[in-house]
This record gives sequence, structure tokens and C-alpha cells, in this order.
Amino acid sequence: MRFILTLASAACWLVPALALAAETSVSLFTYNAEVFNSASATSNVIQQVNADIVGLQERSVFLFGGFSASDAAALGYHYHEFDSTAANLNSLDTAVLSRFPIVETYADGVKVELAPGSFAYVFDVHLAPFPYQPYDISDGLIITEAQAIAEATATRGAGMASVLSQMSVPLSTGDPVFLMGDFNEPSHLDWTQAAANTGLNLGFGAVDWPTSRDAESAGLLDAFREVRPDEIGDPGETWTPEPAANEVHDRIDMIYFSGTDLAVTDAEIVGESAANADLVVSPWVSDHRGVVANFLISDAPPACPGGDGDGDEACDDVDNCPTDSNPDQLDQDSDGIGDVCDACISEATNDSDGDGSCDSVDLCTGDDTSGDTDTDGLCNNTDTDDDNDGIDDGSDLDSLDPAVCTDADADSCDDCAIGVDGFGSLPDNTPANDGTDTDSDLLCNAGDPDDDGDSLSDLVETNTGIFISALDTGTDPLEPDTDGDSFSDGEEVGAGSDPNDPTSVPGGSIAVPALTPSGTFLLILSILLASVTLKQRRV
Repeated sequence: MRFILTLASAACWLVPALALAAETSVSLFTYNAEVFNSASATSNVIQQVNADIVGLQERSVFLFGGFSASDAAALGYHYHEFDSTAANLNSLDTAVLSRFPIVETYADGVKVELAPGSFAYVFDVHLAPFPYQPYDISDGLIITEAQAIAEATATRGAGMASVLSQMSVPLSTGDPVFLMGDFNEPSHLDWTQAAANTGLNLGFGAVDWPTSRDAESAGLLDAFREVRPDEIGDPGETWTPEPAANEVHDRIDMIYFSGTDLAVTDAEIVGESAANADLVVSPWVSDHRGVVANFLISDAPPACPGGDGDGDEACDDVDNCPTDSNPDQLDQDSDGIGDVCDACISEATNDSDGDGSCDSVDLCTGDDTSGDTDTDGLCNNTDTDDDNDGIDDGSDLDSLDPAVCTDADADSCDDCAIGVDGFGSLPDNTPANDGTDTDSDLLCNAGDPDDDGDSLSDLVETNTGIFISALDTGTDPLEPDTDGDSFSDGEEVGAGSDPNDPTSVPGGSIAVPALTPSGTFLLILSILLASVTLKQRRV
């Protein structure tokens, strides 16, 4: 008989989670508490074994109560109990206690954090107890191995398949994974022909029991048989401590494990006496014996040296959503951003300008709320010329109006006043064409003091048609010769004639009206006709 307290057990009693040392020991205990036992009786057993992680079965019963979260807390454990599943009997059946924080749960398991960035997975089951095939063999109801396998598969196959399905992803990580519980079925490692030849197992012969075989096929190892392989000299019976003349004793409570850097160092039967158990607990109140196993985790480098911030088993340096858990890493648009964190799940270009709108529906490049005045595809907050008038916004008197920009030639006319194509792609900044220039002196009328170039200020050309004085000439400010007498308004005012009266010209003579092109033609025609008439007379 040996009494063992592992280093991990003692340390974890004081501290919930420790940084993993070079080699760290972790102990697990599977225990069917027998349904009608009190919470205090169950607590007593758990406290004496003092394992780091405990898998409970038959923890409670309707109306009678039983072990619960408060009992676990009193013992210093984190705790999770499972709802009814295919791998247990009901919602009062299975639970896991852990010295390490429980960070994630499954239908029949939990994920615990052994140390920052280091995790283990623990699954706990209580498979269907009836029909119990060893009893049927004993009673002569099963007479062949094939019959035993078929009956066992029908009884527990669905439950075992369910829990192994939950374990498939954890098993692929290489992290420590444990499956423990009351399997209510012997192991193919125990029911060998050699054992039968000695009279063990009812002398029935070898049976390839499906539950243990399925665990092995999934990559799990039987902790007890790994360190104690002699199925004849060391049967390790857990069913049952209660004596009965026709009882069939067997090993049906197991701890399975898998992990890249995980090894079992010891496994013991926990029970009522030194004759039947390695670790004695008193009083022993269950109709099952328990199993405690100690494991060593080596100092292999962490699976994710850079960490796994979202705990989805995808290392941060390769995780397509490092802050959002997505174990499947789905990325339907293949843009390197996982679907769960991709704002534009179906387009690889995503939101290239980071404004919260996917490119396919984006108004413009930049902040859509700033607008795109010239509809050139650049939002105003990124466009240096919002109105596309050829003048940068910083120098533009009105950056949103293509007809207003600046007056670079200082002619008092906005250089964009005439423009070219408004918001179009051509620049509207044309200083040489920025407004009407009646006298073509390169000064637009708005900035020209003498629009018609007649040497009279626009201020005195009142356009009334009546000459009052040199300060109120009555002339047209846009017509250099208001009365059409071939003398500019400025000349006439300077000479003292009336610029509004074609009969008043400088020097006092009546002005000869200037010939129009048609008048010139008629004059020439008249001269020609007169010449022809003279010739006829001479002849």
C-alpha cells in the first residue's frame, strides 16, 4: 500500500495555476461516488486522494441531493457539471473538479489552463450500465465473442462515439487530453486468451471489447495498463468492492490519455482495503473502486511560442483572427482574414480605405461621411482638390465650388469664374479667361476701371444718353463710341463735343458717318454705273 501526494497536488492546493516547470506532475482521479452517498462522504474521499483533477460519476440523485459546486469550492476546486448527454446517465451524473482554471467546456469535457498558454482537456463519462455483458456471459446469454461485441456496441457505442467526436480537435493539438470515467465495460487489454486460460474472466476467452478498442483507435492509451501491463497478475479490479457469491469482478473504471509531451508515471487503485487497493481511503462508501494516475508533462516548447490569445488552438502568428476564436479558420474569400472577423466576408479587397464600408459598396476612397464632391472616387478627406477646379483645397477660396478658386492675376475676377467643365476632370482655373473683357485689355470688366477702353472711367459713364459734365457723361460704359460718330467718348469729352450726339464732333464739323460694308458696296457700285454712263455718251 502506498500513499502518494504529488508535487502538483500540493502546489496546486495553494495556487490555482502555476507556470509549468521543466517537468510538471499532474494527477487525475476517476471516482464513481455511488448515487445515494452524501456530499460529505464524497468530499471526504476526494480530499484524501487530493488529486489535481477529479472526474465524478453518480454525483447526485433527484430529491436526495449530492455533490455540487459549493462542495467543490469548499475543497478548493474549480467545478463544472454536465447536462444529460449520450455519454452519461442524466444531468445529475457527471462533473469535473480541477485545481486549474476551467476556460472552456464541451458536452462531456472541459479545457483547463495548466499555466499561461498551456492547456489540457479532460472528458468524463458514465456509459450505460445495462445490459452488462459480463453478467450475460456468466448467465449463459452470450456464448460467443462476436455476440459480446455486438451487444456491447449496441449498449455503449453511441455514447463512446459522441465523446470521441468531441475529443477529435483536442486530440489533434498534441496537448494533454484525458478521458476518464465509469465505462461499464471491460477492456480488451484484460480479456485476453492468456487471462482466460488461467480462469480469469469466467474462462470465456479473448473479447475485443469495443469501447476500449475505440479509445485505442482514437490514439488514447490506458494509463493503468501502460504502467501495469500484467492483466493476469495485476487485474486491477474496480467492480466491485461489495462481495456477492455470483458477482463478476472486473476493471471498468479507467483513465485514458494522449499528448505529445505527456507520460504516465504511476496508476493506482483507490479503495477500501490494502488487500484490494493501492491507496486506501476510509471510510470507503462506493460500490466502485477508483483509479488515480500521475502524469508528467515535459518541458517541450509551447505549441504557440507567440501565444494563442483567443484560445482557439491557432497560434497568434498564423491565426487569421487572432482576437476572435475560430478553430475552423474559415476564410471564404481567401483574403487572409477569417470569416468571424472579416467585415467583408465575400470580397478579398475588403475595406481598403478602412472607413467601415466594403469596397464593393464604398462611396469613395477615404471617409465616406466626408463626401465626394467631384465624384472622382476620392473622398473629400483624402482628395486634395475636392471640387476638381485645378486649385488645391488649401489655396481654394471655396474648395467645394468649381466656379470659385482664386485670383492669381489680380484682375478682380475669380480665375475659375468661367471655368471649363465644372466638377469634370479638366481644370477650371483659367486666369486668362476669367470673365468678360470688353476692351480686350486682359482685365475682366469686374476689375477693369474702364471696361470699353474709351479713356472714361466706368464711374462717369452713367448710360443715361444725356451729357451733363465730365463727371456724368451719360455714355454707355460698354461702348467706346456711344453716338457712333467715329470719335471715342473720351475724345469727345476731351474736345468738348457731346459724346451722345452724332452731329456733335470735335472741331465743330458734322461728322461723316462711317460707311458700313453694305454702304461701301453701294458707293462702289454707283461709281461704276456712273463710269459706264459716261462711256456710252462718248461713243
